[in-house]
Amino acid sequence: MKAWTLILPVTVLSLALVFAERDPFWPIGFDPDDLKPTPTPTEAPQGPRPTPEVVRQLTDEELEALALEEARRISESFRRRATMQTGGKIFAHVEGENITVLGNNPWLAEGDYFFIELHGKRYRMDVVRLTKTRIQLEPHRVSSQP
Repeated sequence: MKAWTLILPVTVLSLALVFAERDPFWPIGFDPDDLKPTPTPTEAPQGPRPTPEVVRQLTDEELEALALEEARRISESFRRRATMQTGGKIFAHVEGENITVLGNNPWLAEGDYFFIELHGKRYRMDVVRLTKTRIQLEPHRVSSQP
């Protein structure tokens, strides 16, 4: 028996195994395992984990105290300079650094409103009741800056 008859089947068999593993459209030397992403090790957090902040509910007394403090700051931010009565209607003249009165008319009557900006918060102040000696306002928070 000749040596080439033994070599030929072994060569064909080895070529078949090579082509079975390799796609004929891949370039020579291409390894598809190179395309697989290598897993990146996840880093363990250093030190203790921060605990999430716990938001506690305020009691009714605490909410009332905060509201009174805010009302005090609002009332200190403007001044009632004068009072006028005409046509049976009472008007109050208000001034302040951060006051915006519609129409630039500082004379207000019942039912009118003005805006105050205080500590980054904007309030709409409605004139609920107005007498010669007293002005009763109802504040509404319009917006606040973060």
